[in-house]
Amino acid sequence: MKNKINVNTKLTAALKEKVKHSNALVEAIRKNHNEFVSYWLVCYSAKSFNALDLFEPYLAYASLNFCPSNLYDKNYDSKSYYESTGKFDIPETFSDGPMFLSLGHQETDNHNALFIPTTCLTGRNTDLYETLKKYTPKPEKSGGSQYDYFPNDYYSDSYGLSNRMRSEVTHAVVLYEGNQNGDCNITVRWIRDDLGFRLNEFITVSDIFNYLWDGVEINPFSYY
Repeated sequence: MKNKINVNTKLTAALKEKVKHSNALVEAIRKNHNEFVSYWLVCYSAKSFNALDLFEPYLAYASLNFCPSNLYDKNYDSKSYYESTGKFDIPETFSDGPMFLSLGHQETDNHNALFIPTTCLTGRNTDLYETLKKYTPKPEKSGGSQYDYFPNDYYSDSYGLSNRMRSEVTHAVVLYEGNQNGDCNITVRWIRDDLGFRLNEFITVSDIFNYLWDGVEINPFSYY
């Protein structure tokens, strides 16, 4: 059965196309350099998504640390997700919630993108906006005016709104690196419905894949 059209439909198609075009490079690295490199896809249902699963308790300071990889760790036993080595034959049950795409290299290193539909940032998950805003970059002043990568013109915290973000902004994208020390260098960007749209507030799928491959260098003698 084909998946219904939903907030992830256009994004999934764009990600699938990018993975398809770069799989030849993945195979060449494996074959010619005997190195581990692979895409990993994990999808969740919108119904099962709980923003608290993105946080790790830090008892010493009675706080919660934002650790995006915890989403997988906390759902591992329940199997309330779909995972694949980069293939996009996603069951309909898991086609409308957050998606996680990772490019793993070496044995412990990876670059990751967690796509959270803004339609999932409602109800019990609404307060996640505060954390996402915190990790959205704020550029230095330029020309005497301060501007923000968070799409403020599309957001409202007015009481009674079912979704604080306008429908044009479809996803928050949590970009982060993983290594033996856990999650690091976390940043959040935003996707607009038109995936080719470029303003300071928004990121494109091409930008995301540039991030996934950033730091992966191939030469005849070494691989990083």
